[in-house]
This record gives sequence, structure tokens and C-alpha cells, in this order.
Amino acid sequence: MTAPAPHEPQFVPETDVIGRVATPARVIASCVPIVLMTITPLLPFASTPTTWFGVPAVLVWIAALVVLTVATLQIIDLSINRQAVRARQEGEVQ
Repeated sequence: MTAPAPHEPQFVPETDVIGRVATPARVIASCVPIVLMTITPLLPFASTPTTWFGVPAVLVWIAALVVLTVATLQIIDLSINRQAVRARQEGEVQ
């Protein structure tokens, strides 16, 4: 492998410049809906014929968790984008 020519800037991945993307807070926040979906069979309303709004409770619960998952991932994406914009404004990323 050859070294880059002295007049060529060396490529640095953007994630190395803006910082960690997978922070502990982001990972924990994204795991909450997954854990709730995983424990759904253990919840009392999942094993009884309960209805919420005329629909089986489990279906309403899973639909709410899908919405929660989308909202959580949108918030995480927004924070990553803000982090990248901040790095660009500070001149760390071109």
C-alpha cells in the first residue's frame, strides 16, 4: 500500500470527527421498545381476553410499541444530525 501524496489531504471518516454515534444513552433508548416487545407475553393482558377500544389488548400494545420505536429512532436520528451539524459549524468536518 502506498502513502498518499503530500499534496492530497488524508481521508478521515466523518464519524471519527463528530464523535461517538452509538452513545450509551442512545443505545438504551433504542432498546426500551425492544425489551417491552420481548416481555409482552409475560404481561397479564396478553394471556387474558382483554379488549382495549374494542380491539384485543395485545394488538393495541404492539401497535403502540411500533409507534414508540419509530418516535425513539427519529429522536436519536435528530440528535445525531445535530451532533454532525455542530461538528461542521466548529470546522471539524468539511
